[in-house]
Amino acid sequence: MPDFVFYGDTERSSVMRHELPVTIGDAFMLAIVDGRMHVAVSPLESSRVKAAAPEAVLHDYADLGFGELRQQGLSIHQIELELASRAAAAMGLREAVADPDMPVAIADRLRADGLTLHIDYDAVAGRRRAKSAAELAGIRRAQKAAEAGLRPAAGVLRGAER
Repeated sequence: MPDFVFYGDTERSSVMRHELPVTIGDAFMLAIVDGRMHVAVSPLESSRVKAAAPEAVLHDYADLGFGELRQQGLSIHQIELELASRAAAAMGLREAVADPDMPVAIADRLRADGLTLHIDYDAVAGRRRAKSAAELAGIRRAQKAAEAGLRPAAGVLRGAER
């Protein structure tokens, strides 16, 4: 099984939300390395990530040097690139399937660091198609709710005259 790398937030990215069902508005890196999830986030998100994915390896931005990068006067964009680079190294990424929606600046930086990225729409979509037990239960609940909501409308239509 190949390694995967994703970068984004779970509010806008359905791929990220599928991988980690936690609402996180700021972009972060998530990777599957040797079959194990790795997540690089700020300390503010760590406890929620751990609750949702207790098996995940957490890489805290503070431990990756966020504070020192701020003290150096780097812009937030420069810090974002450097943290992505450090996170990929800490996760042990060398070659990975990348989400086609990964920001170009992040992909360029990872490639400049020597990481081989393979853009593969089908492989990423395949991960989303595989549903967890919790996702399947949610789909079933939503289907039952939709059927219950449409039942009265169907009754009205059955009783309608031409």
